[in-house]
This record gives sequence, structure tokens and C-alpha cells, in this order.
Amino acid sequence: VNSALVTLSRGDPETQYVVCKNIHAILVIFPNLICNSLDSFYVRFTDPPYVKLEKLRLLLKLVTPSTACQILKELEEYSSEVDLVFAEEVVKGIATVALKIESVAPSCVELLLRIVGRRPELLPQVITSCKNIVRKYPEQLVLETLIIEHGADAVAEEDAKVSLIWMLGEFCDFITDGKPIITRFIDELMSHEQPVQMAILSAVIKMFLRDPVGMEQTLNIVLDTLTTRSNDPDLRDRAYAYWRLLSKGVGVAKMKQIVHGHQVPITVESTFSDAMTMADLKKSINTAAVVFGKPFQSFLPPYGLV
Repeated sequence: VNSALVTLSRGDPETQYVVCKNIHAILVIFPNLICNSLDSFYVRFTDPPYVKLEKLRLLLKLVTPSTACQILKELEEYSSEVDLVFAEEVVKGIATVALKIESVAPSCVELLLRIVGRRPELLPQVITSCKNIVRKYPEQLVLETLIIEHGADAVAEEDAKVSLIWMLGEFCDFITDGKPIITRFIDELMSHEQPVQMAILSAVIKMFLRDPVGMEQTLNIVLDTLTTRSNDPDLRDRAYAYWRLLSKGVGVAKMKQIVHGHQVPITVESTFSDAMTMADLKKSINTAAVVFGKPFQSFLPPYGLV
């Protein structure tokens, strides 16, 4: 089966795409099936974008402690791709390797810094990827380096802003210029998207719990703004909840328990598709359902099912 799949994966682009989709599905069921055939799935310059993305997914699926360094070298080459969408997926892939293989996490962070040094347009995706890495490995925090070299003002995308602000709040003890940066976001609080406003509120609360005296005025500004000017009920209610806790004299230690709560560990998704269960997947190998990533009953009429 191994050699047959590898042979099929060298066909025309359309065949490669279908084969890669099926291999990915098979690997969910039989994880060790194609461990020794990495080079068959290296991305080639002539591959169309849809094949490149599937090959990248396969490489990330096949990564192991023994192949991680080899795959990282490939990813570094792929990061030079002109196609920005593919380059962003490569950056995400580097974070995935770090999350799967702890021993190469420092190398992954160094690689991300080199990539953003060459390609500043990838800064938003690098920040988001670094956030995912430090959730699992806090010692790999490099936010200050990114801010010094590129500036917080260069971050314009919503997800990247949320990631940046989350790290400012979560690791405020280790970021020297965290308060001036968060203050700039607060100055334009009502012009930001709702997820960014929520991230600012959470970050300011965390910073207040670390430095109640220094952050009291800033926290009051944020709470007053959100409770009086925000039209979003979730955001406004959370601001009111924090304000009530503070007004009732809840201690800092108790507030920390409430704010930080239970930290859910970050994991690497191992499923083939959110729309397909394992039972669906086993019935769908070598069918259009695998290519679409949906169970066949979702796109075939009832009379077409046997």
C-alpha cells in the first residue's frame, strides 16, 4: 500500500491532489503508514497552489522527532514563496511543528524570526504563530524582539492584534514596554473590532492584577469606556462583571483565580475534517467525500445512496 500510494502521488497535479487527500485521510486511521516516504511529498516549484497546500498538510502530519529538523529545512525554503497565502500557511506549519515536537520549539521560534526579518509582510502571521507557541512553551516568548524590530503599529490584522495584546497581558512581567503599547491601543479603544476590544479588556485586567497601583487609572478608563459606550452586550457585561468584583472588594488573589481560571492546554488538531467522524472517514476512502472533506450524505441526494 505504501509504495502504491507514493507512486500515485507522482502523477499529474489533479491526481496528486486526490491522492494526497486520501493519504491524509488514511493517516488519520493508520498514523504510521507512510513514515519513510517524506521526500515524495516535498513541494515542487511547478506544483499548483492547491497541491502545494495538500503536500504541506501531509508533511506536518508526518512530522516526528527524527524528521522534524529535516521538515523545518523544507519549510524555511517554502517561506520564500511568492504566493503570500502559501507562505502564511508555512508560518502556521512551523508553529505546528513546534507544538508537536518540543525539542525543536526553540529552532522553530528562531526560524520564525528569520522569516519575518526577510519578509516583514508575514509579521501578523508570525505574531499569531508565536502566541500559539508560547501558550505551550512560555519560555519561548520573543514578543519584545518582534516589537523592537518591527513596531507594534505595524500589526494591522485583527487576529494578530488579538495575539499581540494577549501576550502583552499574559506576560506583562517580562515585557518592558508593555504598558505604553497597551496604552496606544486603549487610546483608540472604540475604533477596534470587538475581539480586539475584548483582548484589551482581558490584558488590562491581568496587568492590573500584577501592578494594582500603576494600572488602576488605566483600568478605570477601559471599564468606563466599555460600560458606557460599547453596544456589544458580551463586552459590556464582562466589563460590568469586572467592575462589580472590584467594587465589592474581592482580593487580588481571588481575582487572579477568576481571571486566569483553568488554562486549557493547546493541542494540534489530528482530525481530517471537522465535518467527518472517524466512521465517516473509514467509509469514504477513495471517494469524492474525502476530496470535499464532507460525509457523502451531505452532498448526495438520498436516492443516490446505496
